[in-house]
Amino acid sequence: MKREPILKALFDLISAMPGLITVSRRPRHWSDVSTEDQPALFMGAGDQSAQNDPSGNPAIWTMQAEVFLYVQSTDDTVPPSILLNEYLDRLEALLMPAAPASPWPMGGGQTLGGLVRHVWISGPITTSGDVLGSQGVAIVPLEIVAV
Repeated sequence: MKREPILKALFDLISAMPGLITVSRRPRHWSDVSTEDQPALFMGAGDQSAQNDPSGNPAIWTMQAEVFLYVQSTDDTVPPSILLNEYLDRLEALLMPAAPASPWPMGGGQTLGGLVRHVWISGPITTSGDVLGSQGVAIVPLEIVAV
């Protein structure tokens, strides 16, 4: 398993999401991203763990990543959660299997062109709700499984 090609492929996939103005693999706090630079997506690499097979088969690696999505609602009548939900839906769609040979999620997940067994949203998505004024924030945990 080569970690960097996997993380690069994942970032290339999600950073091509339509409508984004700023993308980076160096996460920043939302207060450091101007309104003009949003919608913004940042991806950070997280923990890694191995499940070793005593029979000598290659280890199965689970890698974590986090996606940080930031949006600004410039219309006082539109809560930022509405804009944020659109981007969360787009992110989820990108992580669907490339070829829907069988029903999702039973048929597997996004394999990043065969680099991994799957990558998908794993765990709760933390959002700001609508309590940060015009700022919307979502932190999305991803799980990547590779051999």
